[in-house]
Amino acid sequence: MSNTVTALKNNFAFNLAVIVATFAIFALLLLIANQPTPLPIASTSETTAEERAATLAELRAKETAAATTYAWIDRQNGIVRLPLPRAIELTIQDLNP
Repeated sequence: MSNTVTALKNNFAFNLAVIVATFAIFALLLLIANQPTPLPIASTSETTAEERAATLAELRAKETAAATTYAWIDRQNGIVRLPLPRAIELTIQDLNP
């Protein structure tokens, strides 16, 4: 009977050691995964504020034109770009018979 008790105690100690080691490895992996990475420093010396403002104005003009004008997207398949208000009107008409 003493062999059985000793075997159970040894088995418990081994299982406990495995569980503690597993948690330790998991904690180590979490620490490694959550290390902050330095953000790349954007070089502002390449473009000036005026160039960035001009690029932004150009982008906004293109977006405004795309949202407010008609244009062919694919003429062969009959796909057109509509101004947003007109697209909304057509969608409402389709949904309300």
